[in-house]
Amino acid sequence: MRPNKQIEKWFADWKAEPSAELDARVHQAINDALAQRKQKTLAGSFLPNTWRMIMKTPITRWTATAVAVTALVAGLLVLDKTAPSAFGLDQVIAASKGVRFVHIKTYQAKDQEPNEFWIVSDASGHVARARYFLPSTPQDGAKLITWTPERTEVWFQTKHGFLTTQAKEPEQWMQSLLAQCQPQLVTEQLKQAQTAGKVDLEIQQPTDKEQPIKMVAVRKNDPDSRQFYWIDQKTDLISSIEYYRNQNNTEVLVSKTEFLDYNVPIDDKMFSLRDQLPPDVRIADQLTQVSGVAQGNLTDEQAAAQTAREFFQALMDKDYKKAGLITGGALEQYVKDEYGKLNVTALLSIGPAIPQPDWEKRGFKVPSEVEITHPDGQKTVWKPTPYVRPGDNQQHPDHWHITGGVSAAQAEVTTPPDNKQ
Repeated sequence: MRPNKQIEKWFADWKAEPSAELDARVHQAINDALAQRKQKTLAGSFLPNTWRMIMKTPITRWTATAVAVTALVAGLLVLDKTAPSAFGLDQVIAASKGVRFVHIKTYQAKDQEPNEFWIVSDASGHVARARYFLPSTPQDGAKLITWTPERTEVWFQTKHGFLTTQAKEPEQWMQSLLAQCQPQLVTEQLKQAQTAGKVDLEIQQPTDKEQPIKMVAVRKNDPDSRQFYWIDQKTDLISSIEYYRNQNNTEVLVSKTEFLDYNVPIDDKMFSLRDQLPPDVRIADQLTQVSGVAQGNLTDEQAAAQTAREFFQALMDKDYKKAGLITGGALEQYVKDEYGKLNVTALLSIGPAIPQPDWEKRGFKVPSEVEITHPDGQKTVWKPTPYVRPGDNQQHPDHWHITGGVSAAQAEVTTPPDNKQ
């Protein structure tokens, strides 16, 4: 008689009339099966049949001996190489290795449109090229940014402006985004936190392979927040991450990161915006020309006032190229179109510069009074308040620029608009 049939018979006899002798036989049969597993692959359906046979036994008729038998058979199942293994973070890390192209959307609960970005990373995980769309920013409205090691391009879509420069900040932003969203990095950080005992992680794996795995992470130092990681069972890759916070005993969605594409090559044209611009965009160039006013030995307050002074002097001299360089590198033709009809004839007062730490750490506004002479000879006073700060060009970080507060359309308004950027 085959071992599984023999055990089934003994087990049936034991149900009808339990005895210590039958207990010993069942234990011995299981021990023999364990010994055979060490020598060769198990044949037939011993383990599944035995497991089903035990599971059919009414629990009300089990004694402590029956529970022990069940535990031993369960141990055999764990040892069986054909049994499915539990899902873990290592599988996500392994699946994520080699992912160099990502296309991601991030949602804030209060936002109507998501931020969207495309990032190409190198083999070491460092950002190599990036494109980032922000549909709404407090100072600039909608803008689209591309970064490569050679240049940074910013299309201020709401303000109809376009800037080409070379700056470190966009690279740092994109690297930070990559660290938060690159699936391998995200999962490795989560595993490190779990290993260090900083995070409790619960994994819920549906039997239906079409349904995603759900991982719930709770940081011990912030028990009111939860992160949900949704994993595609077909690829073992993260499909989305959701961040919830407990508010009045209700879990409220704070943000969501959605992974749209993995390792889908991104066309190089995505990282250059010049060909996508509408004809009415005002272009500024800080890459091929030196823009701004050099600070030299001046204090920040003095540099801010000097920048405003040189801008208004350039308008008096009709030097629109210089005025453009001071206003972020705007090209001469755009500055002439804006200020060409404005006849600035005298600079009445400049400053002192007023710090604006809530706007920019080294940002200032410079109250000014400028005389305007109209075609009929009438003179009026324009009271602009330029917003001035150091530029973003890493090649000339000590050069200061006017970034707002000098709109020609407001030249006859005594209280200038607060349109810093």
